[in-house]
Amino acid sequence: IINFNNAVNGTPYYVVVRSVNAIETWSSGFVTFSSGAASYDFTSALSQAYLSNQILKLGIPSIYQGDVNQDGFVNSTDVISTYNNSASFITSPSTDFNCDGTTDLSDVSLAYNNATNFVQKKRP
Repeated sequence: IINFNNAVNGTPYYVVVRSVNAIETWSSGFVTFSSGAASYDFTSALSQAYLSNQILKLGIPSIYQGDVNQDGFVNSTDVISTYNNSASFITSPSTDFNCDGTTDLSDVSLAYNNATNFVQKKRP
């Protein structure tokens, strides 16, 4: 639950999810606040994200990981940064995509797979 104290009731907004290592993900439609509150669930369907820009993991729609430098694309720059951290035994929130406390080959693999699938942010 996230509170938005400055949201104007009855005004349509997009919801945007950002993280230190994820692709910026936008809601597929507008969210309108009432009595200072609104609800939006990205995990109920892939289509909850703008242009369905999510991936199904264990049956749950999830935002894409792997954007180390937050440029909106998972590409070779992100793969190299993740590989370098893994090879140097450096763990950083920006390269530990599965949040297991270690940047390792599983994180490199995720970045590589998302890069080869041209994962990028999509916004209205």
